[in-house]
Amino acid sequence: RDFHTLGGWPVLVSLLSDALHYPSTGLDDDINSSAATALLTDEDRGIVDEIQSAAAWAIGSAVKNHEEFHSWALEDLSQAFDPPAPKPVTAVSLLLANIEAYNTDDASSSLSTAAQSKRQKCLYAIASLVRANPAAAQQFLELNGPAILGTSLDRIMSANGDISPADAKFASKVLGLGEDLLGDVLINGNGNGGANTAGNRQLIESLTTQSWCHSAVALVSKGRSMQVRERSLNAMQSMAPFCQFSQGDRKAVQEIGAELHDRGSDGSLADLEPEIKAEFVQLVNSILQEMD
Repeated sequence: RDFHTLGGWPVLVSLLSDALHYPSTGLDDDINSSAATALLTDEDRGIVDEIQSAAAWAIGSAVKNHEEFHSWALEDLSQAFDPPAPKPVTAVSLLLANIEAYNTDDASSSLSTAAQSKRQKCLYAIASLVRANPAAAQQFLELNGPAILGTSLDRIMSANGDISPADAKFASKVLGLGEDLLGDVLINGNGNGGANTAGNRQLIESLTTQSWCHSAVALVSKGRSMQVRERSLNAMQSMAPFCQFSQGDRKAVQEIGAELHDRGSDGSLADLEPEIKAEFVQLVNSILQEMD
């Protein structure tokens, strides 16, 4: 509370903006202005990414551990910049802007270790902000958060060859966030009058687009980590009643089921402990039932 009262919160959040690190460029169009980014050398970019990664981690931890930050995270901080930003700026908007910056062809082709860390920490902060926080979830929706993350998923899944461990982890965390938000809506109405309100229906639709649904299926098939595959299956189960799955998607899930029962397979699913394997089988069967 003292950190916020003494003005530390706006300073922390503002660190997420590239423009803050090069204030002479101004903020004519965008808080993460391309003019500011263009001035960064590769070495500078790495340093700024590390700073922004730490800022995102601090924001996520603050919100996760102190409920008071739920409302403070939605404060308009446009006046914290010099000159003031031309449009409202919040922690949610800056975190999304940082993730969206990696959705371009050039940026997504090869991320540095610092960039991968920042992307992951920004997602962690967003997840901390919007989980069990209806106001933040609404702002996330209004800022096209589901579409931005859906584009991130599309780009990861469209890559040729195997998915890198860093991309697989990020994608699985995105799907896990989608699953949690759907749960907030379907179980308790997101604290906003039930799942059938206009806002909650819009949130459900935005989290079950082709990008989200197809990516959940693709990650189960392409992922190598057991945790990644399990998280993807859980997300798919939540999304299944709202997704328009194809026959190809169904076939991919059936292949996972076959892998679970193939004693001669060298795949990780075939080597699971019996109790864990039984849980996977039940999960796959449940998804296939929803696909029917």
